[in-house]
Amino acid sequence: MMKLRNLLILTVLMVAACGGASGPTTTIPPVTTNPVGDEVVGDDGTVWRVVTPTGTAVNPQPISEAEVISIEGNVIALGIYMGVEPCSVIDRVEIDETADAVDIQIFSGTGDPAAICIAIAEARAVVVLLDAPLGDRALTLSGAPLV
Repeated sequence: MMKLRNLLILTVLMVAACGGASGPTTTIPPVTTNPVGDEVVGDDGTVWRVVTPTGTAVNPQPISEAEVISIEGNVIALGIYMGVEPCSVIDRVEIDETADAVDIQIFSGTGDPAAICIAIAEARAVVVLLDAPLGDRALTLSGAPLV
């Protein structure tokens, strides 16, 4: 009986923690097959290494700066500068697609709190797959215009 009560309490707490407004936000799971490969080369020759979200970062926070590397149909590659792995990782990517706009949120955090890493910024690419091509829709990063 005690186990059943504890399970019921845990379930209620988990449901309560998931509260808030529901909407069309999609969380992107880690992608095992990337449509652009391991690297994306920008117009300026910068080589961006594609990074896969871990889903396990400690204290993930939204990234406030990114640049559009490429937009091809429903595939968008965004460039970010971040620290080296495993100290700095991408936790997840959330997309809010509407008929008029696409808002992307990229969350980064600490991958391994015990790791010791060199303090250097590396060029990384986050690849986003939309449900439909971007077309004429506005593209934003956490609400701020990207293009």
